[in-house]
Amino acid sequence: MSLPKLLAAFSLLPLAASLLAGCSGDAPPPPKKEAPKADACPLSLDGLDGTTWLWLRPQPSGPDQPQPQTRMRFRKDGDGLKADYTASSLSEVYTYSCAMNGKILTCLEDDVHAKEWSRAWGATHDGKIDTAALSAATGIPATEFDKVQKDIEKELAALKGAERVATFKTYNSPNNKIRGKFMVAVDKQKCMLTVQDKYIAMVDSKPAEYENPVGTAKFQESKEGYLFTACKDVEDAITVVPDGATAHSYPAGTYEFTSMLQGAKKPEAGCTYSANIWKDWLPMTPNLPPDDPKKAHWDVKVPLDQKGIHVISFERSKTCGTAAPVSEGMSCAQIHID
Repeated sequence: MSLPKLLAAFSLLPLAASLLAGCSGDAPPPPKKEAPKADACPLSLDGLDGTTWLWLRPQPSGPDQPQPQTRMRFRKDGDGLKADYTASSLSEVYTYSCAMNGKILTCLEDDVHAKEWSRAWGATHDGKIDTAALSAATGIPATEFDKVQKDIEKELAALKGAERVATFKTYNSPNNKIRGKFMVAVDKQKCMLTVQDKYIAMVDSKPAEYENPVGTAKFQESKEGYLFTACKDVEDAITVVPDGATAHSYPAGTYEFTSMLQGAKKPEAGCTYSANIWKDWLPMTPNLPPDDPKKAHWDVKVPLDQKGIHVISFERSKTCGTAAPVSEGMSCAQIHID
């Protein structure tokens, strides 16, 4: 073999060796697949059932603070999802029905407020209500407006002169909040809810949406067992303040709160009464008996040192014989600590 051919043969040896190695059973293992990373935020809109959320209220300085006065709770209702929302009220709790639309959950207040829609419509139609047209404008069945049409037309007809003009102006205004609505999205980065709190008004016979003071804000989950029962009886609970006090704000200290049965109602013979006491919508004292067994009357002393509004609620019930306890309603009282 000539020298050039011999050199060419030697030059092919490394290539042949590499090909043979590639065909042998000693091939290098494939690169390892990385395990999928765990979701740092498991929060999803279809997993809200049974959760409670507090508004993170922006502060003039420092971090945002959870605001229990503005709280919402989600719960299953058959195949649907309901939300109980306080909308920053001290005593009210509103019920909403929620529906998913892609990555947005839209919740609309269950109460259609037929009377308020009717007043708003009548304000721009000389006090008359066309229930079919109002239904077409709002999407609410005309039968809801049929129930209240005569009463509202009579009410509006009784308005005269300047009072009529002023009242119609009030009803036909963006400030006339008629029905609540809010929308929810998941903020995966902060693992919170982004909520846009809105209300629907009627201006010039057309529904229009506006933001409530909460606006578009973050809501943080809470594991606390907050109160979600509306306090309808605000007359039969009082805050005892120092004699002669006229201020709306009081210094930190211990204050007495008193509740009794609604109106002039008297305790029934053979029945026992108790009350669950809530402080700022959190349970404070369960099953508290009346201070006098012969009277359904409760007195509690509560130390208050944090500035702001505080609400004490009395969730009353009675038990007669071996029967199950029966609700006697809820009363509440408030005080502002300055």
